[in-house]
Amino acid sequence: MAGDYQPPLVAVLLHNLPHLNIRLHLINSTFAPENELYLESLGILAFIPAACLILTLLILLMYFLSRCCDRKPRRKRTITACKWVTIVFVVLLAWAAVAACLYGNHEIHEKMVEVLDGLKGMDNTVKDLEIKTERLKEIRTEARHLLDPLQTRFRTPPSQTSDTRHVELGKEMETLANFVDSDDIYKKFTSINRSMHMFKLRWLYNPLGKVELIRWIGTMGLWGLLVIFCLILLIGMCRHSRCTLITFSVCGLLAVIVCWLQASLYLIGAVAIGDYCMQPDTYLESRVHNVEDAKVLEYYMRCPRAPNPWGGVLNQTRDGVNTAVKSFKRSTQISDQLYPDQKDKMNHLGDQMNKLALMVPELQRQLECKVIYPHYISSTRICHRGLYGLCFMLLASALCGICFTILFWVDSHTWIYLGNRKNYQQVDGQDPYLPPTAASQAIAARTLRSQGDGRGFRDEKSQHGGIHPGGSDALPGPNHGQYATLSKQCKTLESSDFY
Repeated sequence: MAGDYQPPLVAVLLHNLPHLNIRLHLINSTFAPENELYLESLGILAFIPAACLILTLLILLMYFLSRCCDRKPRRKRTITACKWVTIVFVVLLAWAAVAACLYGNHEIHEKMVEVLDGLKGMDNTVKDLEIKTERLKEIRTEARHLLDPLQTRFRTPPSQTSDTRHVELGKEMETLANFVDSDDIYKKFTSINRSMHMFKLRWLYNPLGKVELIRWIGTMGLWGLLVIFCLILLIGMCRHSRCTLITFSVCGLLAVIVCWLQASLYLIGAVAIGDYCMQPDTYLESRVHNVEDAKVLEYYMRCPRAPNPWGGVLNQTRDGVNTAVKSFKRSTQISDQLYPDQKDKMNHLGDQMNKLALMVPELQRQLECKVIYPHYISSTRICHRGLYGLCFMLLASALCGICFTILFWVDSHTWIYLGNRKNYQQVDGQDPYLPPTAASQAIAARTLRSQGDGRGFRDEKSQHGGIHPGGSDALPGPNHGQYATLSKQCKTLESSDFY
């Protein structure tokens, strides 16, 4: 694949991002997840969205502090057309970002499924190779059990002593026995299985598949919640509901935090995958330290350009099987004529030899690079549309963070000036058309007592030659009825438990 592979443009752009350590020194951007400096550089890159989140929270905090410190009386306002246009536009923009993120999530999931299928295909190929190698051992054992009695029987000359073909039969059977007794084929395929251990990937694709399923479902649910948050805001605006708008303030602040945190995670993943996709073969080759394993890996990665590391071994095995099959056929022809009573046993031995003759070429075909190479190509599909989908999610998360920041600010600026209920009006407590309250009656009673004390003093002066003659208890003037009413109310209050 090295000669035909071209890294995608987005991988090149992500790979060229400056990789800095904690001291802000440039480091090598080659994909190396086991390197602490490389992981440190990814953490520094992830701090960029985190810094945007911190800055956003500080700006919102300053806004609320300014609102709290503002003691000027606020005139209740309605939702203006400008706020309506701003909120609807930003909500539509946020929904577009959510749609882009869901599209990217779908692309990543599809490519991850292909990657998992490729890993599983390589693992199944190796597992099937091991099963067939064990089956080869069983065929050899069964053939050995059939050969022992046949060789013993063929050592006895037939009734026709003049026929010397039983000597040739003995030689052919000896050649066949040497082939069956030899561990050469079994050892060769066992060695090949050990060389294929790098493609045993069950430990990887099983947990990776579970994580991917949880990630896919969780992302769909989380971005669905953001859509619901926008609906809460629109409902609150339509109903002029202060409570609903305050609810969105809480949800919107949570959405801002979640969006920027997701952007940090997506940025780490995108940069790491971009670095890997620059030279995926080089990274895999760096993980192999054995020369034989390196040849095997090169054979499957650069198929069909790389030489077959088992070419000589497989050719020798094929030649040995062909020789054994020819010996068996010649032995069958002679035994059918000289030892017709052993025909059934020779047929059973023939079944085992046929299985052996079919098994070895099948193992050879399964070891060809064309079998594993498509699975390897599938495992690298994340480098193309999958990486583009991850970048969609990164940009959508950042855009959603900005949109929800704007929505949070406009919403907070709206419910602060919005009344608790629609068409609710404050009523003046001193409205003359309302009946007097208990407090106003108490004040009137105190006033009446003070005025009564003044009237008694004036009556006393009148008896001694003051301005108002006469000792009538009635209150003079046009307010006589009012003071009589207040006097009755005063007596009622004094007799009650109000004081």
